[in-house]
Amino acid sequence: MKFSIRILLSLFLLITSTCNKADNDHISELDFIPLESVKIININDLNITKNILEKNQLISNLYPNSKVIYNNLNLLSNSYTNKGVLSLSPYSKDEIAYTFISRVELSDSIFNNDDFNKTYQSYNIYSKTFNNKTIYKTLVGGFFISSDTDIVLENIIRDYKTNNKKISPDLIKISKTIDKNDPFNFFIKSDESNSEDYRSFNLPLLPKVKTSWIGYDFSNSTDGIKLSGVTKLSDSLNSKISILKSISSKEIESDKVIPNTFKSFFSFNVGDSERFIFNLKNFFKSNNIAADDYSFKSINLINELSIVDDQEKFLVIALKNTDQIEEYFNLKESNDTDIYLVNFDEGLRLLLQSFGYEPLISYSTLINNFLIIGSSISKLRNIINANKINNVLGSNSDYTNYKKNIQSNNNFFWVINSRNKMNSSIINFLDSDSYPFVSFGLKFTQDIALLNFDYKKINTFSKMGEAYTEFLVSSDNEIISDPIWIKNHSTKEYDFVFQNSENVLHYYSNKGSLIWKKNLSSRVIGDIEQIDTYKNGRLQMIFRTEDKLYLIDRNGNQVNDLSFDLELGDNINPISIFDYEKNRNYRIVISYDNQIKMYDTKGKIVNGFSPNNFSSSIIKSPVHLRIDGKDYIVIQLENGDIKILNRRGEDRIVVEDKIQYNDNTVYSYLGSFTTSDNQGNLIQIDTNGNFNRNNLNLSDNSMINVFDDKLIYISEDILSIKGIDVKLPTGRYSKPKVFNFSGDFFVGTTDLNNDNIYLYNDSGELVNGFPLKGSSSFDLIDSDIDGKLELISKIDKYSIVSYEIN
Repeated sequence: MKFSIRILLSLFLLITSTCNKADNDHISELDFIPLESVKIININDLNITKNILEKNQLISNLYPNSKVIYNNLNLLSNSYTNKGVLSLSPYSKDEIAYTFISRVELSDSIFNNDDFNKTYQSYNIYSKTFNNKTIYKTLVGGFFISSDTDIVLENIIRDYKTNNKKISPDLIKISKTIDKNDPFNFFIKSDESNSEDYRSFNLPLLPKVKTSWIGYDFSNSTDGIKLSGVTKLSDSLNSKISILKSISSKEIESDKVIPNTFKSFFSFNVGDSERFIFNLKNFFKSNNIAADDYSFKSINLINELSIVDDQEKFLVIALKNTDQIEEYFNLKESNDTDIYLVNFDEGLRLLLQSFGYEPLISYSTLINNFLIIGSSISKLRNIINANKINNVLGSNSDYTNYKKNIQSNNNFFWVINSRNKMNSSIINFLDSDSYPFVSFGLKFTQDIALLNFDYKKINTFSKMGEAYTEFLVSSDNEIISDPIWIKNHSTKEYDFVFQNSENVLHYYSNKGSLIWKKNLSSRVIGDIEQIDTYKNGRLQMIFRTEDKLYLIDRNGNQVNDLSFDLELGDNINPISIFDYEKNRNYRIVISYDNQIKMYDTKGKIVNGFSPNNFSSSIIKSPVHLRIDGKDYIVIQLENGDIKILNRRGEDRIVVEDKIQYNDNTVYSYLGSFTTSDNQGNLIQIDTNGNFNRNNLNLSDNSMINVFDDKLIYISEDILSIKGIDVKLPTGRYSKPKVFNFSGDFFVGTTDLNNDNIYLYNDSGELVNGFPLKGSSSFDLIDSDIDGKLELISKIDKYSIVSYEIN
């Protein structure tokens, strides 16, 4: 009898064991995850996953919390399995519980190195402490479960014993779509309460996909990170992406006209406007936004809409056609050609507000079939000029190559420009040279949304001489001076200045950021110079207007010693700065009509300089030349005389011959005083007063320059560099400027009729990448001390462009 009972008991245990195993075969790790889980990592290969989290710097840059996940995974996982699930669930206040679940073959030795902690509902719980952190472990139904929070483990045991499965149906469906060939997949609960990543990343215009769960496959690569995701659009209409439901996807096109200076942009396809408006009204209704009586007429003309975050936010609207634009957008002329005032109907205004764009007073311009809308005229000018010089994404090879390698058809598409630094913890970690763009796209397939996140390396290379647009700056008023680089003694780099028609001096950084503005009495006459009046390495700007001399420090403050009123005159010349011995004992020379005055750095008249009154007006700023160790002050007079004086203002060389001056000053060239006249002659006077006219058949308005005993001139369409003649395209050219960098000699000029900038080397060869677009004389310097030259010029009456030349 005992034998029979023993057999029956054995059979019962075998049957129940088999039944339990069969039951357990129908459950998975996801059945044990805490109800509060907000992130779940499905691990297909534990060893590879750990290696990626530990060593993949791209993940660390993109998601700094990956190190925390790696550390917890190390503590929670075990050596009995190479697969599992890691759950992150909030508890208490601002705390996150980490829980690891994996199917294991039962082993008596699995807890050999752990301490028995307690028994909960007949399940033994073990624990182990590492560096003051305790990990709790148990076996439940053939699954190893560990957590850094004991109450989480107890809840899992209790739910299992009561067969209380709380797994989301959406999560179950999405989990079936993952690719288990990837090292790991992960799921994110995407409701609004789980938005801490958005807050910490502070990524402008990043769309929040508000559904239930999103599942992502992770493709591991040393060249980038690609996440392919899927989510089910809930039946609720209060999510913004429901506006795009049942709208066909397509390749975004409005990025073609977005300037390279953008921080981020968010584009979405409207396409079927009737369906789009239907979705939009339902979205407003479900969010209790009154819109029943609003007009949505203008949306019927929209094919695609992009919100762009730059120095100012602006819109790019791809139109279905441009014939009806005035009817749909009620455009009105402004004071500027090609820029119009635009009015939004209520429906479009409400749509834009829903996506964080507040349409206040708005201006617009039309570029091809794209309506560009911004809040300032200066911003629109920047966009117009960026398209004029192809400084846009459509002409950016880095961007076009990036876009070729990602999913192109989307319902919405978001891109961030990591090269444009912003206040974002994630962007500060990105390698902007190799990874200039991060994108996120969504495509609908019925009620399923496919998502793609791409952080991909691009192959970049630079050719010698290639030029790249660094920035554009626009003014609301006409710019009346040519921009020039100004040395910043604090940074050792160079900033730039210009004056507008309101007589406001603008001081900008070499990144195109306004630092300060200063009202001046009138227009600046001549160039702005820099001097070090206190001999301490701190430079000030010095210049004159019609009625005042200004000395201004780097912060825009006037230095009173050399800021004072000047006498008015009929013929006013720019100031001259003399530094005879290069010891910063400056002499500031003011000349007007037939008067000349010399000041020291204290603003006092230099009594030792007292030339006789001139019989004719001074027509050019006096120049100081040193030839054979002697100082000469040269003055050109309206009556054709040339005065060559010593430091005291006395005649040093008397010249009897008259010169029919054109607009050139006097230079030192091959030991002679050299200029040109309006008869086509090169005029040279030696230190003995011998006068020579050399007929070069120059035009009457020829322009000459001399640098290091090298003669450069432009006569009509001929540029001559050290005797090498270069035929220029027919045009009207600025005076040739000479630049010398590390022994390399360049000559530049601008065709003012056709807005083209030319730069030649000393052999008369055009530098690669030129001509560039520009409408004024330009300045060239290595402004940011990176070994590359930066060129700055006006691009039109209202705007300035900076190019970097490799």
